[in-house]
Amino acid sequence: MKERPITFSGEMVVAILAGKKTQTRRVVKLQPDPGWRIFEHDGEFIVRDEGGNVAFDHEARCPYSGVDRLWVRERWSTPSFWDSHPPRDLPPHEIPIVYHADGAGATPHFKTGKTRPSIFMPRWASRITLEVKRVLVERVQDITEEDARAEGVEPMIPGQLTAAGIPPHAYAFRCLWMRLNDKRGHGWAANPWVWVVEFERVKA
Repeated sequence: MKERPITFSGEMVVAILAGKKTQTRRVVKLQPDPGWRIFEHDGEFIVRDEGGNVAFDHEARCPYSGVDRLWVRERWSTPSFWDSHPPRDLPPHEIPIVYHADGAGATPHFKTGKTRPSIFMPRWASRITLEVKRVLVERVQDITEEDARAEGVEPMIPGQLTAAGIPPHAYAFRCLWMRLNDKRGHGWAANPWVWVVEFERVKA
């Protein structure tokens, strides 16, 4: 069984734990040139132009293809006694972990140490495992209202269209996407190609 880590914000961790998030969209690292598209074929992703020509100089390698499970990295802490120890020196399964996404519910009966970035969470400290059900590729603006709901976002005005006529969950996802990706050059207006990963939480 092939596994790989994936990072989520606290907001999205809460949505996963609540069973509201079953999809995630991640920017394709190497974007095709204008006029070219990414197609899925027999489990592989191929870049072609409108005439069907293959871009052999463009490798659309999907980091989630062939992956059975994803284990979630999130912001975390250990007891303050362990603050000077890097993650590699922590004794697996022998010390308690505080998960910041739990908010007030994460208050333990010991002095909590420094905040540790999600990227440094080791596999043994992860509490969420996701089974990959399907991997697709599309432009970010192709998201539907149903898919936006599966992304786990919550609209500010449930059940109402926005002033721009966009359904509420799709608009909430659009706002989240811009907040996370505008500064990286992959904002909503750029309409980048994204990997769409559909998953199901593996219950302990």
